Amino acid sequence: MRCYNLAKNPFIFYEKIDDKYGLFLLVNSLHGNIDIVSKSVIDALSREYYCGDYLYVLRGKGYLIDKYLLYDSLEGLNFKYYLNLLSNRPYMALVPTHDCNSRCIYCFQSLIRTGRLEFKYITKNNVTKAFEAAIKLFERYHPNAKENPRLILFGGEPLINLNVREIVDYILKLAKEYGVEPYDIVTNGVFLPEYADLIIRYEVKSIQVTIDGPQKIHNSRRPSLIETNPFGKIVTGISMLLKSGTDINIYVRTNVDKRNIKYLVDLAKFYMDKGWSNDKRFKPYLSPTQPYGCTHIAQYTLTDSEFLLRILELFRKHEEIKIFSIDSIMLYRHIKDALIKGNFDRALSYCGATNSTYVFDLYGKIYLCMDAIGREQFVIGYYTPNLVVDYNTIKRWHKPVLDKEKCARCSFALICRGNCNFHSILLGHDIDNPPCPNVKRLLKVSVNHFAENIINLVKEKVEVLKLYEHST
Repeated sequence: MRCYNLAKNPFIFYEKIDDKYGLFLLVNSLHGNIDIVSKSVIDALSREYYCGDYLYVLRGKGYLIDKYLLYDSLEGLNFKYYLNLLSNRPYMALVPTHDCNSRCIYCFQSLIRTGRLEFKYITKNNVTKAFEAAIKLFERYHPNAKENPRLILFGGEPLINLNVREIVDYILKLAKEYGVEPYDIVTNGVFLPEYADLIIRYEVKSIQVTIDGPQKIHNSRRPSLIETNPFGKIVTGISMLLKSGTDINIYVRTNVDKRNIKYLVDLAKFYMDKGWSNDKRFKPYLSPTQPYGCTHIAQYTLTDSEFLLRILELFRKHEEIKIFSIDSIMLYRHIKDALIKGNFDRALSYCGATNSTYVFDLYGKIYLCMDAIGREQFVIGYYTPNLVVDYNTIKRWHKPVLDKEKCARCSFALICRGNCNFHSILLGHDIDNPPCPNVKRLLKVSVNHFAENIINLVKEKVEVLKLYEHST
């Protein structure tokens, strides 16, 4: 029997599915393969020399690889990343104000608020300057983009009151003139009814609002300075947009922690009673509350794995809650999609901040991350009076995960994607030496949730299971 001195692909990982069938989920994140295999295959991957029937399948699917081909694969992946960077659709996030008319109990921007009620807004001149600067950055970093750039309105609260309506109108009008698609408005929704007509007129593609629970719970977690029942205003605004007949997508986020998780079933029932859950444009999703910027809430927050574990338990007990997406947990989404598509999604950058997004605030400052607004250490340039940018910082943020020394040979590199640069810096880490998330724990929770589905796939002997079939 001929044996080969091949290298085990460093970007593979596996997780046990169950004891009864002795199955494992095996993932090759470098080549995008995902398979269900027996323990004998896992054992075969631990050998120094590889022989027998397993060899051809393992080598063919990239679980075993010639060393020189591994280098070529990594170089090819990086080359493709930089090539795609040139053609990525760019995003312009514009911040009309740092101020907000809400006082959410977990606000990550609380450090940048002055406490004043005389809000400050962006000027029309700075709006024009921001668009001019954005176009220049798009031309430099994404010259081959085939699709029009997109505009996101962020804050603070971009729809803070009616005084800023004229500016919002001007922003959306100018976007059309510059060929920038009015794509998304991230708002607390308190003034959503008053801005619904502008949103419809300028064909904004989506809005994102937050509802943290039934009326009483939401209003206690996200109180307004000017509205006694912010929950009611949001509900009115959503209803107006859904009834408008437009194609706008309405993403409704719920920030989940230990204090409001028990109200999710009631919130789901509310959405169903309103008839919203039957509308494809209505897209509710859950995300764990993050403690950065507000350390006093850390005792109430859930880690990603804790969040996933508790939400999946609710999924098993309450059918209603399945209307919520939990795709905000990246690894869970990868596993779910892989079981549907038969291949594992891979990426070399964490989010838009690391490959396509540029943020412009009212003071003429430029950032790469929307969460970083108002934090001086994250300013990468200025757009007024002239465009001045730290191009070295942009280059570092645009670096693919495989170019980060710590991540270069980590089996989870193409899953965690180098972690969040913003979080890394806040925690005192260099972005080339990021803290490692607990991917192994998330993987275990996700696979356990899908175990029954995976076993059913084995019984059906679908295409993705060829490796398992070959090994038995």
